[in-house]
Formats: sequence, C-alpha cells, structure tokens
Amino acid sequence: MSAVNIHRNLVSVYGEGCMSIQLVRRWRSWFLKGRQNVHDDERSGRPVTATDNAAVAAVRNVVEADRRVTIDEIMIRLPPGIEIGRSSI
Repeated sequence: MSAVNIHRNLVSVYGEGCMSIQLVRRWRSWFLKGRQNVHDDERSGRPVTATDNAAVAAVRNVVEADRRVTIDEIMIRLPPGIEIGRSSI
C-alpha cells in the first residue's frame, strides 16, 4: 500500500489531526526495511531523572523547609543520589 493511501486511511479514521504524510512515508520506509514494532528504540545518553518521584519529593522537601531557598542552595541540599540539572529545578 502506498504512503498516500495509508495516510488517507489514517485521516478517515483519526481525522485531520493524525500524523503527516511525511511521517507516514518515514514509518512506511522503516517497516519495508524490516522494522517490526512501533515502540521507540533505546537511546544512549543521560536518563531523565527530574520527573522521577524521588527527585520531585526531594526538591519539594528542601523548598518546604525554607521557602526563600535559591536554586543553587537546592542543588547543594539535595540528598546523595538525587541529581537534577539546574534548569530542571
């Protein structure tokens, strides 16, 4: 099935807010090359820890203890093992 036909079918089911024709073409190409699932591939890099429940609770505890604390002080007062970037705090 061509990418245009796939896109038409998607639009008929999901409406105009579905993925673009360019993205359909990309996914179609990947599947033709042997891809078998739609889940994201593993990527290298630093894992996201700022939205981690433990990290959020640690920052909340520091702020609730002293509402006038600065971002730099929060970074210093975080318990060992909780690593959050300055911009995430």
